[in-house]
Amino acid sequence: MLIQLDVQDADIRDVLRLLSMESGMNIVFGPEITGPVSATMRDVSLEEALKAVLSSLGYYWQRQGNVYVVSAHPPVQSSPQQPAEVAAPITPVETPGTKGIDTPHKVTLPPLPSLDQPIAFSDGPPTRTQRKIYEKYELKYVDPRTIVQLFNPDAAPGHFGRESLASTPIPTTPSLISPDAMGLGRGGFERGISQLLKPGGARVGAGGLGMGSGSARQFGGGGGLGGGGLGGGGLGGGGLGGGGLGGGGLGGGGLGGGGGGLSVPDGVESITSYDPQNYLILYGTSEGIAQLKEIIALLDLPIKQVTIEAQFVEILTGLDKRLGITWNFTHGPFDVRNDATGTGGSISVKWSRGDFQAQLQTLFSENKAKSINSPRVTTMNNNPATLAVSTQFPFFIQEPVFDQFGNPSLATFPIFIPVTTFLTVIPTINADGTVTVFMIPNVADITGFATGPNGEQVPIVVNRFVQTVLNVKDGETIVMGGLVRKSTTRNVNRVPLLSDLPVVGKLFKSNIKVISDSEVLIFLTPRIIHTEVESTV
Repeated sequence: MLIQLDVQDADIRDVLRLLSMESGMNIVFGPEITGPVSATMRDVSLEEALKAVLSSLGYYWQRQGNVYVVSAHPPVQSSPQQPAEVAAPITPVETPGTKGIDTPHKVTLPPLPSLDQPIAFSDGPPTRTQRKIYEKYELKYVDPRTIVQLFNPDAAPGHFGRESLASTPIPTTPSLISPDAMGLGRGGFERGISQLLKPGGARVGAGGLGMGSGSARQFGGGGGLGGGGLGGGGLGGGGLGGGGLGGGGLGGGGLGGGGGGLSVPDGVESITSYDPQNYLILYGTSEGIAQLKEIIALLDLPIKQVTIEAQFVEILTGLDKRLGITWNFTHGPFDVRNDATGTGGSISVKWSRGDFQAQLQTLFSENKAKSINSPRVTTMNNNPATLAVSTQFPFFIQEPVFDQFGNPSLATFPIFIPVTTFLTVIPTINADGTVTVFMIPNVADITGFATGPNGEQVPIVVNRFVQTVLNVKDGETIVMGGLVRKSTTRNVNRVPLLSDLPVVGKLFKSNIKVISDSEVLIFLTPRIIHTEVESTV
């Protein structure tokens, strides 16, 4: 049987298990066989693959019947068996008293075993449940590394494409499903929400939103939404497991982590994920693997999904009453971060429910409302989704340049400033069909320009953040406001030619300065995606 192998920086033990699975042959190796190996082979025999893979690490193999034995030492060549020594016949000594009497033959008995050597007693051949076997389990819906992490949260997560195989040792002491592993944490969801919304419990730091690198796909990793996380009551701590919703900000702890993991059935030695084929390699006894398959079947289910429809709308302050909005205010202070000095407006979180599309279209037709963007995204349950629109605003700077003769001159270069408006949403589908939404909207805008000492102008970018947690019915629209913007508009009206005349030219032109307040409303509609597979399950 020809084998194909393509691995990179994989553990040699995992590669040997994979070769055993692909060839159907038995491969035995001891704990001293370790080390990473990278190999790409096409249409080779098992012995050719073993020779190439093991020789790169200085290991040896030997075939004994239907078993390939791998060792760190060269195999010992068995010497031909020497014939057993035959005891020399004993010649009886003739004495005068024994002369003429027939002497019986002497019988040489085999040597008795030494008393200091252990004597092995066999209870018969091993039963089927005692033999260790390899089995392949193909997953339908869940990533194989996710299953491995559930049984051992402390195992290092793998990266598809960089490391093809990721194996995890099984904890020696089985543990039950702990509250940390279920995502409730010490404080639980309710305590996390109360911590999130209480005064001083949610402040925006100075870093950026980023995915972390913890053992359970955390948010933040080192900073979350801001260098210090979302303050002392954000989504973090020990994650939704270890610290509940709160305790360390959106970052630092993150979703997951800290749990004890699922209990592994007795007889299971290892669980290995093989991402290219989306299956698990299970090693252990038949009985243990059968119990493990039952646990995995409970986890390998279709993951629920949510479609998030958002609409960012800017209207003049006070026109929200025409939409029929009755605001509900979220208590607690919320901070705003300005990237530079400027008039960015104020923030106070307020929200409402209802159907506002008809009234909103009326404001659009009257040019009293402007749609900033209307993104839509689909995400899995309890996974973040970000809806963002970025605009690159150019401004120009002048720098001295020199020609080939060393003569200086000023050159103008464009520099682009990204101004991004985004909404980060983490939906949680509840058992009653509602959706709990954790939202972090961000609205960025250029409010003016700052003039440098040499006359250069740099745009002032203002970012406005806010965060809240709401419970929404499936398909229901909620609107969130409180992101107020103050803008100044200057209009110059002039009469051609006459306005350019000296002294009297001012009489033929006028400057109009308009200061207006506008508010950014965010309309959010979550919709649960129902599939036929989900209904059958």
